[in-house]
Amino acid sequence: MNQLLPVHVQLTTAEAGCLSFHVTPTEDPWIWNVAEEFTDPSAFEAHQVRVRDSAWGQGTAGIKREYRVEGL
Repeated sequence: MNQLLPVHVQLTTAEAGCLSFHVTPTEDPWIWNVAEEFTDPSAFEAHQVRVRDSAWGQGTAGIKREYRVEGL
């Protein structure tokens, strides 16, 4: 997955409406903290759609995700 991450970060930060996007590894190599901020709900939804169809989305599809979404 580490080889997919740089492109994922690059594509995400280039998205319209992306204000910030940070991926921070933890002590557990299988757990990363992701903090992202978008201008509005439609920008966030567009991000989610793009990610599902991306190499990152397909390559990490089997990894459990736990979200806390604020402001929708």
